[in-house]
Amino acid sequence: VDSIDRNHQDYINALEAVKAQDGFVFWNHPGPPGKYDSLSIYPEHLEIIEQGLLHGIEVSGWGAYWPEAFAWCLEHNLTLLSNSDYHYPHEISGKSSRSARRNVTLVFAQERSAPAIKEALRAGRTVVWVNDLVIGKQEFLKPLFHNAVQMARPHYLDGNRRKYVKIRNTSDFLLEIEFLSGAVGAYFEDIILRPHSSQIIRFAPGIDQIEARIRNWHVGPGEKLEVILKPGE
Repeated sequence: VDSIDRNHQDYINALEAVKAQDGFVFWNHPGPPGKYDSLSIYPEHLEIIEQGLLHGIEVSGWGAYWPEAFAWCLEHNLTLLSNSDYHYPHEISGKSSRSARRNVTLVFAQERSAPAIKEALRAGRTVVWVNDLVIGKQEFLKPLFHNAVQMARPHYLDGNRRKYVKIRNTSDFLLEIEFLSGAVGAYFEDIILRPHSSQIIRFAPGIDQIEARIRNWHVGPGEKLEVILKPGE
């Protein structure tokens, strides 16, 4: 890197060599420490994106999340990635995050193999998990949510035709659920559904579904995942 002559764009030659070897290139650290409010995408980035030389961007690192980088991934159809940037063992790194959980890139591959993972990365089938945030394109977050949650059959119907339904989180994710419509009761305005836990939610009289927003699941900068919750059959 230190030998690159940027005036002559030697980095283009380097990236073209990577492309010739069928490599996968992504942009690390778009928001370095102390510069979280000064993220920029430069003409050089746009040039290599146009030429198919850049395939993804790290939208999260060191426990931080950069919404601007997420927006660039959506705009240019790039793969979302998240990395710890640990240069030595986690236990001695001193880089403690809020949850002490390492950054995770979830890759939706067809099988447990390097070629399948590479194919999924190139296709952009990834979701970022950092602290208690889950970040990704809606086409991946929505099925991920519905596979993480189980809705039981109504186990009680009161005299006002309100259904009482158990909702279970079968995953390791935290779910901050905000009810938009269909739920009743002041204490049901939102719930925190912790990993591998369940709660009872109450449907409004005669209502068969609840519209909800998952506040810590982001499908775009400032945009939260919205879902429909229905009792099981």
